Amino acid sequence: MENSSGVGKSGKADFQVKKTIEFFSTPFTSLRAELLTISDKPYIAIAKFWKPEDSDEFVPTKKSIFLTFEQWFALEKKTAEITKSFATFVGTGLGILYLFYFNNVFT
Repeated sequence: MENSSGVGKSGKADFQVKKTIEFFSTPFTSLRAELLTISDKPYIAIAKFWKPEDSDEFVPTKKSIFLTFEQWFALEKKTAEITKSFATFVGTGLGILYLFYFNNVFT
């Protein structure tokens, strides 16, 4: 979805989606990063969408997180550390498979 907007209680457009990037999907769910503005301030939203049985369209859930660009870049700096920690957390066997997959798909 590109350049969609929402109207708040004031009657003004409170947010405007500039770009949507899907980064994970199944037949019934989708995870997307949305570059948007809220009251003219830029944010990155990570949002979950789902597809109702009687529809061909995905609709947003209430599960999302909004990050400022400063927060996004702080998170981005920590992704390698988070990935390594996650691999250790899930166990040696799964961790090794996950790191192999991650290093071959995303690098």
